[in-house]
Amino acid sequence: MEKFAVKYIFDHYSRFMTLKEVAAWKHYNTSFKFEDALKDDPTQRKEKMFLKRGWLSNDPEILKLLENGIENFQQSIAERIVKEHELEIFFNNCKTCGRLARTPFAKQCRYCGLDWH
Repeated sequence: MEKFAVKYIFDHYSRFMTLKEVAAWKHYNTSFKFEDALKDDPTQRKEKMFLKRGWLSNDPEILKLLENGIENFQQSIAERIVKEHELEIFFNNCKTCGRLARTPFAKQCRYCGLDWH
C-alpha cells in the first residue's frame, strides 16, 4: 500500500483501530512530541506523569507493535483495516487520473484538477 493511501486510512478510518493500536499510536505521538522534554528530565517526573495519564505505555504488547518503526506500524494497521473493513472504506479516486483524493468527500482532484461537484 502506498504512503498516501496509508495516511488516508489513518486520517479518515482510524476508528477501526484496536485499543492496543490506539495506545501504541498515542505512545508514539507523545514520545515524538516530547522527546526533548523526556530526555532532559533526570527525575523522570514527566515520564511518570505521561504513563499515569495513559499517554505513554510500558505494556510490552503495545511497545512490540512499534518495534519495527512507525512506517511498518502504520502500514500493517492500514492493511489490516482495509482487509477487515473493505465494505466500509471508500477510496475516493479521481475519475480522470485515478489518483486518491484528499478526503472521502472531496469533489476535486488535487493532481489533475478535475472537478466533480
